[in-house]
Amino acid sequence: MAYRFEGEKEMDMNIYAGQLFTWSPSAPREMQSALDSDVKVTVEVNENLIDFYNDYPRTYSMPDPDGTSCWKFYANAPLNDEVKSELYPVLRRAIAGKGEIAAANVLIHFLQTTLTYRLDDEVWGGDRPFFAEETLFYPYSDCEDRAVLFSRLVRDLLGLDVVLLYLPGHLATAVAFNETLDAPYYLIDGRRYYYCEPTVSPYADVGWMPDSYKDVKADIIKLR
Repeated sequence: MAYRFEGEKEMDMNIYAGQLFTWSPSAPREMQSALDSDVKVTVEVNENLIDFYNDYPRTYSMPDPDGTSCWKFYANAPLNDEVKSELYPVLRRAIAGKGEIAAANVLIHFLQTTLTYRLDDEVWGGDRPFFAEETLFYPYSDCEDRAVLFSRLVRDLLGLDVVLLYLPGHLATAVAFNETLDAPYYLIDGRRYYYCEPTVSPYADVGWMPDSYKDVKADIIKLR
């Protein structure tokens, strides 16, 4: 039985603005896309922010957490200005003049070919979702970390709506392109959201879906 107390308020665990911690730069990380020679960037992350995220409590939507809702809290948190000032100018130059799908391919190839995959169980001893900066900071990441970061890049740089897709044991994304794509999609609120897989080796274009997921129902996680 849940008890209510006079004057109590629910705590909102969403992070909708950059956190203003004293700047303590991490060791520089060089990231070079294997498919786009002009997509090369050196990224530093605020280690004070990493410490904050490391202690941030795992959060679910209430009143009925379904085990998948935690990821939207990670995906809705913005990248801080320091990281955006290093990363976004390079990516904006690389996608300038391109259509939505071609530009999204630049972004997804960047993540697919610069990040090193490891299961959370191997690295952390259990499930450990990342905020976007954490994926740029830690040497290893897995599917939910890449899905969160890709969704952030697409929303910020292309202005397109993105959802997260939870499939059995896997997290991917789907993007509401205005261009038509001959690829698997999900009809959400009357719009086509095309499957995009940030976690594949060595790389794949947006719209590519593993055969094992083509007949599998996905849980849709809408983002802000």
